[in-house]
Amino acid sequence: MFSASTHFVRRSLDSIFWQALFALLVLATMCKAEEASEPRYPFPVEPPAILARPAVKELGPAPQLSAEERRLLEKAYTLRDDVAARDTADYDRLVLDLLFTGSGASTAEELADLRRQFDRVVTSARAAVEGRKPDAHAGEVLMQFLHADLLKGGYVADQSSLVETFRAHTYNCVSSSAAYYAVGRALGMKFRVICIPGNNWVDGHVCLDLIDGDRTYQLEPTNPDGFDWETKINRPGVTVAGFGLSPDRKEGYATDGLALAACIYRNRSVAVTKGNAKGDAAGDRDYAAAASLVVRALMCAPYDPSSIHSLQAVYVNWGPAASEAGRYEEAIAALEQGLALTNHRDVRNNMAVVGLRWMRHLTTTKQDAAAEAAARRVAKLLPDDADFQGAGLWKHVADEAFEADDGGPVALDLVRRALQVADPTTHVELREYRIALLRRWSQWHLRKGDVDGSLAVLRRGLEFDAASPELAEGVGYHVYEALSLVDPAGAKPQEAVAHFEKVAQTFPGLAAVSEHGFGHARRSIRDLCEAGKFAEALAKVEQYAPVVADAAQRRSIAAEAWDAWGSHLRDEKNWTAAVAKYVEGLQALPADDELLRGATITVDRWAEILIDAQKWDDAIAAYDHGLKYFPENGHLTHNREYCLAKKAEAAAAK
Repeated sequence: MFSASTHFVRRSLDSIFWQALFALLVLATMCKAEEASEPRYPFPVEPPAILARPAVKELGPAPQLSAEERRLLEKAYTLRDDVAARDTADYDRLVLDLLFTGSGASTAEELADLRRQFDRVVTSARAAVEGRKPDAHAGEVLMQFLHADLLKGGYVADQSSLVETFRAHTYNCVSSSAAYYAVGRALGMKFRVICIPGNNWVDGHVCLDLIDGDRTYQLEPTNPDGFDWETKINRPGVTVAGFGLSPDRKEGYATDGLALAACIYRNRSVAVTKGNAKGDAAGDRDYAAAASLVVRALMCAPYDPSSIHSLQAVYVNWGPAASEAGRYEEAIAALEQGLALTNHRDVRNNMAVVGLRWMRHLTTTKQDAAAEAAARRVAKLLPDDADFQGAGLWKHVADEAFEADDGGPVALDLVRRALQVADPTTHVELREYRIALLRRWSQWHLRKGDVDGSLAVLRRGLEFDAASPELAEGVGYHVYEALSLVDPAGAKPQEAVAHFEKVAQTFPGLAAVSEHGFGHARRSIRDLCEAGKFAEALAKVEQYAPVVADAAQRRSIAAEAWDAWGSHLRDEKNWTAAVAKYVEGLQALPADDELLRGATITVDRWAEILIDAQKWDDAIAAYDHGLKYFPENGHLTHNREYCLAKKAEAAAAK
């Protein structure tokens, strides 16, 4: 919406609805006032075809245009690429009529009366201009005349209507620019219309350039002193005061009179989406009328970036607004129409949002057949969005239900109901999702420390698909987490065994159960060893026997504990104690390769220190100590012989 007013002493900023709509325009489609942009209409359906589209039942009757307004719009559209026609009296007459129809006049009689009023203003303005002082510029005289005559009612932020300007003499930047433009053209002046889109910080604005030979004067028609604006505000001692930031002409784009009419149509479209006298609720906004008004703006100026963006904005906002009011059929129909007319990504995104909202409403009210129909409709409208294909919407609403505290039962029931009404081609997807839902529900219980609740949820999976790999993974994860919860760091092995046996009885023969049972026992033993509780760790190896049914796995856990103990003593350089511990371990686990390797490493490390010090007798004694327990160890024997040789070399060297 363009409606800012600029003054020397005070600048009144409007209360703008939809300020953010033009932020994207500023970033993406804005062109500079000094630059010419390549004309382009970006939508798949052109404005005349949009106006001619049939009414959609859910959207109500299409807004009606009078024959006169339609004729004018169609004539304007024929001039969209005809640059030469824009400097003729016929063009000026067309622009004037569209400034009035854009402002709400619709019949030939209304237009005739407004033209008569306009002609009277032009006659008076001409007299004022012709009677000016020799050093006065015609443009400045016209500005002062209009503010003393047609614009004498003062600035009103939202007053974009040129018709209302003639009735009440009020104006904003749009209607004052329209008045100056139309009267000035009737007096033979040449203009460039400057549209400055608004954003989150600055209101949109419209102003003019007056082109006089090789000189261009900037005009701010909201101000009686607005002629040659740039020169005046740059004089020493002059400041522009007001609230907020001033519109920056450098961020605007240059256009023509028909785009000025389009701006009036656009501002009307914003007004009808502000709500009515009953309130400003989303449901009170007339988006159908707003869309029609923006299309009329596009008939006037199909390449105008602000009008292009406004059509997108109407449909982006229409669907969510209707759905907030509970009119879901209207919301989907509006977004469907918006997709067909604009194919804009934000319309598509809001289709997803509104589709989910609609689905949520239908499932909450137990309208399951209608929910399935809605899901199919949304899937058809969003064919490239994988999240909405198949059973996507059912899964979305179930996900939402699950996020509520203990929402598992509700989510699971939604899947049950979906399987009763959904297309059979989605049943495999729904069944797989149901198992995934059970896994999430199980994990929800685990996060609360409720291991039995988690197991009970997984048990339900047996009713649905006992052979599901997803269920097996869920059970494995349960064992991993649940045993850690009931037996932290090996503190309560008896509780781990008890819960493990419950799981094993529920899921007999499931490899994931024994795999993660073994993993827990192993982690627990390691935790105890890392805490230096080696004797306790070895004692608990047997306590974990029911969790580790495989004898080889039990043996490997015990071997790790013995090795950890021996390694700990070795790190402390307690060599004889370390060797003794490995010997003790090998007595419990005869011929264990890891323990034998650990014992050998211990003797080697012991001897290496002595070898580095060339204490050959002590090194030989270390190997003799190892060979006492492992007389057939070839590695130790070989290293002992090496030390004997080195001792002999040392003796010979003396």
